[in-house]
Amino acid sequence: MELLETSKRLILHQAKYATEILRKFEMLDSNSSVTPADTRLKLEVDENSDIVDSTMFRQLI
Repeated sequence: MELLETSKRLILHQAKYATEILRKFEMLDSNSSVTPADTRLKLEVDENSDIVDSTMFRQLI
């Protein structure tokens, strides 16, 4: 976290952290999207899928 102090306000941001995460997942050149997925999509459990590394998934989210 970084703190920027001006005469009228304090600004707290995590720009460096966000950049590090984008670099780690090779997403520095990605474009933003308002809604990256269909909001009406119904998800189902896939019993045959591989186990996901939840730590890495949490970092990405």
